Order: sequence, then structure tokens, then C-alpha cells
Amino acid sequence: MYKEAADLGNASGMYGVALSYKNGRGVEQSDNKAFEWFLKAGKAGSGAGCIEAGYCYNEGKGTKRDVEQAVYWIQKGVDIQTPENTNPQILTRLDELKAELNASKVTTVTNEPFTMKTSKFSVKGTYTGEWKDGKPNGEGTMTMSQDDDRWNKGDTLWSKSWSNGLIEGYGQWRSAKDGAYDGNFSKGLKSGYGKMWFSDGTVYDGQWSGGDFAG
Repeated sequence: MYKEAADLGNASGMYGVALSYKNGRGVEQSDNKAFEWFLKAGKAGSGAGCIEAGYCYNEGKGTKRDVEQAVYWIQKGVDIQTPENTNPQILTRLDELKAELNASKVTTVTNEPFTMKTSKFSVKGTYTGEWKDGKPNGEGTMTMSQDDDRWNKGDTLWSKSWSNGLIEGYGQWRSAKDGAYDGNFSKGLKSGYGKMWFSDGTVYDGQWSGGDFAG
């Protein structure tokens, strides 16, 4: 019955077919086909179809997980049904997904308090530059705010390729007290080719590994 209505372009029929595939009712259960029909129902004007398609995107059922698409389809379904007629749990989940989507986008911060944690040390400071998921990501500069045997307050770390809160690729370290380093980093540590000029005039030029000069 649902299939006949669906074939005639009826959105409710399409939604019924989708539920049949989702629950394995009268047909072999299939997440792929359920998603396909929820999407068809949504495009035909079914608010419930839109929401279910959004849930499929969120859960990665029948399709690849895509938070942006999940937000789009759930919001579309809510707009069709109106918020007043939508289950509050759906509205809560929509808000959570919007927050997740916003957090995953690259933004720009200025003097954001941040602690870089590597396998060998952690250092506190502030970060100015590109930011994603609550961490440096992309181009930016970290300015140290602590003094210890490794860092001096005011030291800076710059790179175009911060990743997941760690300096990566080519970068520069600058210290008013100890000198400067130009070279490669991996997971926050000097790694690969780099050149360091110490304040006493010593120069290390060559390969680095795990933060240490390897010759």
C-alpha cells in the first residue's frame, strides 16, 4: 500500500516505505534503502521524512556521517512541522548538532588561553590564529606565559600548520633569552631538518628527532 502511494509521489507513502525498510517490516531490513526513502519523503514535503533523513546523516546509517547535512534536514523538518509541534527531544538534538557543527569550523581567535601538551612536556600560553575544535588548527602563533628550564615567558611558536593543538610542519621558535629555531616540527616537537641559533653563539644545523638535535 505504501509503495503504491509512494510511486504516485505521495510523501506519506514514501515515509511509510522508509519505515518498512528501517524496521524490516514486510521487507528485508536495509539502512541504505530506509535512508533513500526518508530523503525522498523529505524532498516531497514530509517533515518527519526530513527529520529521519537528518538522523540518518547524524548516525551514519545508510550514508556517510555528515553533521552539516544532519542539521540541514532536521531543521527543514522542524520548519515544516513548526517547533511547537515537534518533539522537544528532537529540538534538543538539533541544538546539540548545531553546537557540534560550529565547534568543528575553523575560526580565528586572539590571545586565547591555551596549553600545548606534547609527549614530553606541556606549556601554557596564549594563542592567536586559526582555531578548530577548541585547539590551534592552521596558521597561528603561541606566546608562552610560563618560565621554566625549557621555556621563557614571551617565547613564541609560529607555524602555518598547527594541527589538533600541536605545532606541525615548518615553524619558528623565538626567545629573547635563548635564541631562535627555524625548521620542522612533528606533534609539537622539533623533528626533521632545522637550524637553531643559541644566545651564546652556538648553532645546531641538521636533523632533529623528538625535540633533540640528532646531527
